[in-house]
Amino acid sequence: MKIITKLEEQIQALKLSISNLDKRILFTHWSKYGQKRFAAKDDELNFEGGVKLCQEAGGQIATPTSIEENTALTKLIKSDGMAYLGLNDRKTEGTFQDISGSPVKFISWAPGEPSNDQADKDCSVITSDGTWSVVLCTGSYTIICQFTEY
Repeated sequence: MKIITKLEEQIQALKLSISNLDKRILFTHWSKYGQKRFAAKDDELNFEGGVKLCQEAGGQIATPTSIEENTALTKLIKSDGMAYLGLNDRKTEGTFQDISGSPVKFISWAPGEPSNDQADKDCSVITSDGTWSVVLCTGSYTIICQFTEY
């Protein structure tokens, strides 16, 4: 009986993995650094839509933790475009955290950022030059998801 239960658990895990891979097929642009793969699609979403998209594909919205990862992200952004990052100050104004609530260790803010000219600018974006800015979370920007290789 234990063998059957174990096999059923493995089958469920495989089904979930296949489901995640099916959702990743929709991503058309990929970049890699270290153990992370970054993926983007051509359409744009608001921040919550991006978080959901990445979670459904088995990843999370991209949050660079080094200059090298930041550079890998810029390869996925159109020259005049921006992409959401998994950093926000929704919990405490002016204190940016990653999507899991951990403090941000690596930053690449553009000069004058993070600006606090509007209290409701709680999300962040990365531009094609690798600098970050704060924006409203309701805007539509490219979504870059990150996946960790095992």
